[in-house]
Amino acid sequence: MIERIDPMEQQPQVRVIRPLLKKMTSSEGALPHVYWDDPDFPMLCLFDPDAGQWSPCELISKTTVLWTLDWLACYEGWRATGEWTGGGRHVDANDIDANDIKDSQP
Repeated sequence: MIERIDPMEQQPQVRVIRPLLKKMTSSEGALPHVYWDDPDFPMLCLFDPDAGQWSPCELISKTTVLWTLDWLACYEGWRATGEWTGGGRHVDANDIDANDIKDSQP
């Protein structure tokens, strides 16, 4: 049933391979808006799955690609100022079980 699809299991997974994302100490956390399912290449948090902002019916070119560009711009701003300007809901690491993300991967 399509209405029971979990967006976390269906979404494209976006990771920055090079250059590696850098952590730092800030009020936003060591590296905001990522899922720590891989310590070297965390998955970018591009939307709020609880807000229904994405579904598998959406075009990647009109959602994921644009959101990734926005995330990268916010990341560079965060590196310069320590403030995440992209908005969104900050997910606490305790709210997400990395094993749930890993288990959902093919």
